[in-house]
Amino acid sequence: ERLPVPLEELRARYGFEGPFAVVSNQWWRNKNHGCVIRALEHLRRRGVDLTVLCTGEIRDNRDPSYAEEMVAEVQRSGAGRLLRTLGRIPFDDLVGLMRHANAVVQPSLFEGWNTSVEEARCLGKTTIASDIAVHREQASPYARYFDGRSPDALAAELERLAALPTGWDAAAETQAVQ
Repeated sequence: ERLPVPLEELRARYGFEGPFAVVSNQWWRNKNHGCVIRALEHLRRRGVDLTVLCTGEIRDNRDPSYAEEMVAEVQRSGAGRLLRTLGRIPFDDLVGLMRHANAVVQPSLFEGWNTSVEEARCLGKTTIASDIAVHREQASPYARYFDGRSPDALAAELERLAALPTGWDAAAETQAVQ
């Protein structure tokens, strides 16, 4: 059994503090990062302290303007303090971030199957997923669902999470594996 990368090491490497959630997706339009950004704008206005770490390829050759649109949306919204775009990171770091996170967020508008939902399930982590059929099919009993077109609904789920403890839950992970 491999222990997770220590939280203190991940905080130092990626420059974040406090409670956090992970979104692990390519920056493609259907992955719905805009909903996350608008939800964080709501949290910022309410004074909620929760960072969202986004991993995954930032460029989509099929839709090159999307990443630029999202950067502009972050700047316009003021959510930048709550959002860290990490890009592609080593897999051990990703698993470490997921293990220590308050939750894994999967906001996609449609999917064939999603690896981050599967990884969160195997780690016994809470998943906050858009309410689409494939997420209900593959997610764990720890999943919570929101309307993927509602930043308010996602903000409510994220705000609830911000009060929960951050860190690796070895017992939940062992139970999930079994």
